[in-house]
Formats: sequence, structure tokens, C-alpha cells
Amino acid sequence: MIWMKIVAGLALLYGGGEVLVGGSTSLARRLGLSPLVVSLTVVAFGTSAPELAAALSATLRGSGDLVMGNVLGSNVANVGLILGLAVLLRPIAVDRRAFRRDLPLLVLTSLILVALLSFGEITPLIGLLLLALLGTYTLFTLKGTEPVAVDATTRPGLLPALAAVAGAVALLALGADLLVDGAVTLARHLGVGEHLIGLTVVALGTSLPELSSCLVAARRGDSDFILGNLLGSNIFNVLAILGVSAQLGPLKLSWNLFGPEGLGLVALSLLLVLFSFTGFRLARREGACLLACYGGYLALLAA
Repeated sequence: MIWMKIVAGLALLYGGGEVLVGGSTSLARRLGLSPLVVSLTVVAFGTSAPELAAALSATLRGSGDLVMGNVLGSNVANVGLILGLAVLLRPIAVDRRAFRRDLPLLVLTSLILVALLSFGEITPLIGLLLLALLGTYTLFTLKGTEPVAVDATTRPGLLPALAAVAGAVALLALGADLLVDGAVTLARHLGVGEHLIGLTVVALGTSLPELSSCLVAARRGDSDFILGNLLGSNIFNVLAILGVSAQLGPLKLSWNLFGPEGLGLVALSLLLVLFSFTGFRLARREGACLLACYGGYLALLAA
């Protein structure tokens, strides 16, 4: 019964995430946004919707450790597992704008996550500051792009896109409730901390939309989509998910992120910056290195 709830929740989150990405992308196309900006904002926020839904459900249940574990585990999976696999499929070019603007913020948000959560609590005020930083970043990203002309004959309809978004939100809400309920029950049944379930089962499950969309983009050779989606998702996970969750009440943490969990995220973020700087291209050997780092990260958690 526990695993049925988890699997059903993951399936609904995956389906809701896919529908949300499609609907959100259609809306962005109507607005004439560039592919990089769409992936950094609309798609990234859409693929992070399962994490947000799960975090809000966990917050309402008082499972702060599950929220933190989900955010941290998802961010590590995005860089180590998903980007590593995508680069193994096809090397990708690194957009210089993303290198100057988005990669530094990726490192900064990783440091913010470790620094804030080490104190054991995120207050509503801190959450507002995180949301303000996200708003500033989003406005800066949108301001720094030129509108893209869209053929009126191929422009997607507004009502179908809005209907898709609304339906996706309903799927996400139901899936998140099932997943969190199953994850909390599993943690109690196994006698392990909720943060460990969040770092593994919940994090990998809620990262399915990023995984599927990035692997499809890798086969198509769409570098901007892959980097934009993953960088935007990691930034959104820290600033939006923790920021919004904190508005429901202080997020209390019973474990310390200055262990391998938090340091692993910072190390992966810095490694990605280093790899990106070498020719502004991620090669297959660098993808293999990211995957190996993720494997080592999981081994540390299991130890």
C-alpha cells in the first residue's frame, strides 16, 4: 500500500509536469520569448512544479526535513544525474549569457541553501527575501532578451494552453499528496529520517519531468533547453520552493546540511562552472564525471 501511494503519486506528478511544461511553453510562444529564456523561466518553473507541490504538501504536514531533502536531492540529481546523462548522449554548448548570468547564481543559491539551512530554520522573512531574489532574477532574465517573432498561423491558442495549465495543477496537487503521504509512512516504517527519503525517493521522483525533457532535448541537440531547464530549475527550487513553503510557517530542520549532502551540491555546482569555462562546451568525459560524482554522492548517503 505504501509503495502504491508513492508510485501513483510519482505518476501523477510526472504527468502533471509534462502537461504543465507543454501548456506553459505554448503560453511563452504566444509572448514571443526566446528558447533560452523559455527554458530558464517557464519550462524550468514548470518542471519544478512537482517539487513545489510536494514541498507545500510536506510543509502542511509539518515535515520540514522532507522539504529540505527534496530540494537538495533534486538539485544534486539535476546536475549530477540528469545533466550527466544528457551530455553523455550528446555534448552540449554553453551559452555565454548563461555562463555570465545563470551559473554564478546557481553557485550562489547552493551556498545560500547550505548556509541558511545549517541554522535549522527558515523563517517567513527569510522566505520573502528568497522570493525577492527570484523576482529580481526573473525580471533581469526577461529584460535581457529580445522578443522572438511568431508566425500567426502557428501561434498556439490561448484557451487550450490555459486549460492545460489548470489541469496540470490539479494533477500535481493530487500526486503530491499521495507521494508525501507514502514517503512519510515509508520513512516511519523503515525507521530512517524523512530527509533521507526526501534526498532519494522523493527527489528522484519529482525530477522525472526534468529527466524526460532533457533527454529528449539531448537527442535533438538543443543545448539551450537543457542548460536553461536545469539551471532555472535549481535556482527555482531554492528561491521559490523554500520561499513559498516558509510563508506557511517556519521550516524547521533537524539535521545539518554541512555534511556530504550540502557540500556535495556546492561541489557539483563549482565543477559545472569549471567544465563550462573550458571552451564553453560540456564534453562526454565531463558528463561521465558528473555521473560518477552523483554515484559517489549516493554511496555516501547509503554509508
